[in-house]
Amino acid sequence: MPLNKTNKRTRQIESEQTLKWTRGRPQELQVYLTKDCLNIDEETRREYIQKILQLYNNDDTEDNKRFQIEQLNITNFWDVDQNIVENPFFVDLIRKLQPGYKLPSHEKLAGIMLSHAVVRIEDQVNSILGKVTNLTLGLDGWTNLRLLV
Repeated sequence: MPLNKTNKRTRQIESEQTLKWTRGRPQELQVYLTKDCLNIDEETRREYIQKILQLYNNDDTEDNKRFQIEQLNITNFWDVDQNIVENPFFVDLIRKLQPGYKLPSHEKLAGIMLSHAVVRIEDQVNSILGKVTNLTLGLDGWTNLRLLV
């Protein structure tokens, strides 16, 4: 389905492009507007970043707890193949450890959940960089990050 032509903001943002978004996936559109869209003003981009960050605030609501648990899947399995969530042995292990928990699919884990994590980390980095001056970036091209763990 093409972007909504009646929405003034959407038309302003992507007037020359003919992107297609499936219904019921507003989070994918939010991630696109925060990370990839070139024709968006900074105020609108910041607005969509805030919408994504609100998903992960520290409220004790049931939805927020679910998001935090799903986010653990990403942060705890950086070095593990993303297909593990579809491995029958891993699924069985999770069912035994937490019977009511439903693992996200490989597509969701590597797609929208990873994109949300990227937006959150970029926001944290930008807020830190906005507060400090006189920074130096040092890179050690010889260090293997896997050996540091």
